[in-house]
Amino acid sequence: MKKFSVVLTGFLLPLFFYAQNPDIKGSVVDEETREKVPFATVAVYEVESRVPVNGTTTSLEGSFVLKNIPYGSYRLEVSFIGYNTREIPLQLTSGQHEIILDEISIRPMALQLEEFEVTAMARSAVNRLDRVSYRAEDFETARGGTAAELLSRLPSLIVSPDGEISVRGTTDFIVYLNGRPTQIEPSMLLSQIPASSIIGIDIITVPTAGFDAQGKGGIINIVTKTDAMQGLSVSASGTFGGAPWGNRTDNISGDNLKDDRYGGALNIVYAKSDWVLQGGAEL
Repeated sequence: MKKFSVVLTGFLLPLFFYAQNPDIKGSVVDEETREKVPFATVAVYEVESRVPVNGTTTSLEGSFVLKNIPYGSYRLEVSFIGYNTREIPLQLTSGQHEIILDEISIRPMALQLEEFEVTAMARSAVNRLDRVSYRAEDFETARGGTAAELLSRLPSLIVSPDGEISVRGTTDFIVYLNGRPTQIEPSMLLSQIPASSIIGIDIITVPTAGFDAQGKGGIINIVTKTDAMQGLSVSASGTFGGAPWGNRTDNISGDNLKDDRYGGALNIVYAKSDWVLQGGAEL
């Protein structure tokens, strides 16, 4: 019986000394708000080592426990994403069974960002319930021309030489200028407005009560810059051509038939405030 007692005592002795290594307890808070910081990393390192002796993460309440740390000199590191790492020196001596640290505060990391610019391309067309709106600046190839040339660049829209506008084959569209009807002939109006003065174009297929009822097909509303149509505007056009091989004398009447073609037109528009004077001549 005595032999058994000696063996049992010898077996428990190492366990007793092993259990004497102290535990380290503490909590981590935000230095500015004093709120608890959960899931922060807490690790113990020997003074000159980068290999942790022990480590853990803080609980939802910001607390942590590092168990069974051997006696010696250490540094405690606390780190978390978005915060500066905090280091605390530790000295564990014999006779200490539990070390409770004061609240460990960590400071939010201040990031100095360089100036940057965010750019994006605006949509060239905006679809609404009653219309499709286009930005004129998205059709740079027509910027040096007239409104007629700009309209001809729009999808599904055709402008005839006579100024008739059709959208997907539907005609009887009328032209509005800045939301108001105009008495100027469409061909003359479209030739008088520089494309560079146009901000946007609305193709209104379902005119609301705010528009005149005329125009069964719809309305083309041209939005221009301020005073774009003020002052005197003169435009001239001409055509000349022919086919000499087509000239002949009619065998029956004896009339001379010529295929030569020529023509011209002069349009003058003077606009001021709310009134417009227009005139023109054709050959």
